[in-house]
Amino acid sequence: MCIPLSARTSADRIFWKPEKKGFYSVKTAYWIAREQVLSTTSASTSQGDPFRPLWQRIWKSKVPGKVQINAWRACNNLLPTKASLLRKGFTGNTSCLLYLAKFEDRTHIFCKCPTANNILSAPPFNFQQHIAPNMDFKSWMLDKATTLQQDVFDKLLMSLWAIWKNQNSMLWQGISQSHNEIMFAAFSWLEEFRKARQSNQPAKISNRKTSGNRIMKSAKQVELLAINEGLKLLCTFPRQPVVMETDCLEAILDLKNPKFDLLAYAAIMADIHAMLKAKPELKVCFAPRTCNGVAHRLASLAFDENDRHVWRDTPPECILDVLARDYNSG
Repeated sequence: MCIPLSARTSADRIFWKPEKKGFYSVKTAYWIAREQVLSTTSASTSQGDPFRPLWQRIWKSKVPGKVQINAWRACNNLLPTKASLLRKGFTGNTSCLLYLAKFEDRTHIFCKCPTANNILSAPPFNFQQHIAPNMDFKSWMLDKATTLQQDVFDKLLMSLWAIWKNQNSMLWQGISQSHNEIMFAAFSWLEEFRKARQSNQPAKISNRKTSGNRIMKSAKQVELLAINEGLKLLCTFPRQPVVMETDCLEAILDLKNPKFDLLAYAAIMADIHAMLKAKPELKVCFAPRTCNGVAHRLASLAFDENDRHVWRDTPPECILDVLARDYNSG
């Protein structure tokens, strides 16, 4: 099992699963509703829909959610362009905010506007002809979804979002960017988004006591499991004051939280609290990493060991130098 369970029974309570602390929030309810709308929209496309490849490409693209929604709205003509507002009774100026001589609709904003032209003519797109005279924007997007590589299509979606954002910036703030600035901002955000997705992937930590890998969601979970195992070992010793140190401040703060049972890894922390309550002479506290060299030396050596070792009175020779340094620095 990847989810550590508490060895003790606890009373049931109502818990709002999408929120880490278990309390209902409008924010998480919004995201649940959003996911349901998107899944319904995606599922509503039948096999006979000629634009089905476009919807699949948009929702499977590795770009921020707001960029996907912007592209879907643009394809379905749901963005509040001046052409769309005319159908709702708009009586103001219908010219493009950036180039006043042109009528502002989605095709002009994303394909024919000189700003869009400069973006689509540049790498990685290099489009020679941006859109055929009789082709609408939705059909143009379908053509790009079926011909472009995934990375280029992702950058196209980012560019469409950045173009629309620039249009709104001109409307509400009177500020517009050049096509080079728009591309730089869009591609920089895409790169940051990809790095963030990679850093949030669960880490696989080898577990030599079992065959295969045990999935750990965070370093805090690993630290709490280590504290739990250390306390179990200490409970087998004769009663004596012992201070267990950890350099994971987040784990210590969670353990001190009076509502720790509503946090992530509550089952592990419940076991830790039970042992600390039964053995008041045991303490767990935070220590900077510079003062916790022994633990890191043992952890690094553990990766090369297949067996479990316990030293009760005499420390192993492999940590004597670090132990002396930690003691003298303290």
